[in-house]
Amino acid sequence: MTTAQEDLRQHNIAIGELLSGADAEAKKVLRKYRPDVSHATNFKATKSMNNHTLEKCAEYLIKLKVRSTDTQDQLYTNKKVLVDRIILKIESYLPDTCDECESKYRNKVDDDTLPLLVCFICSQGSHNCEKMKEKHEKVPHVSRRPQPPTGHTLAVPRL
Repeated sequence: MTTAQEDLRQHNIAIGELLSGADAEAKKVLRKYRPDVSHATNFKATKSMNNHTLEKCAEYLIKLKVRSTDTQDQLYTNKKVLVDRIILKIESYLPDTCDECESKYRNKVDDDTLPLLVCFICSQGSHNCEKMKEKHEKVPHVSRRPQPPTGHTLAVPRL
């Protein structure tokens, strides 16, 4: 199997994992995502979805509270940002290459072991290889920072 074929296989596994835990509304959004096209193409397809469907997907994927509990008012005002966050979260489960050990890895939806670090910008989790563990230990203040709702910390630092 070629690298491209293996990457596509891993993409399909990741999307399958996401679909297996999603409700019907979130599945509509997840099924729009295509790993073989650009971020811009996925953005356009996802943005075409209605707000209710996007909100359900954001609640599932990002654990984002999109409506106030009291009034049910919309808590976000920018559909483009919401769509981008959804796509980035989907892509955070796709195969990547570790900058530290150069191995291919993929964070899994149902993995009990969280990545050591997660980027606030793109949601990509780090590889938990020995080199990354050593890097993480050199920056002890990272693990003491307040955690965002997803339970992760900040972007992988360059040391």
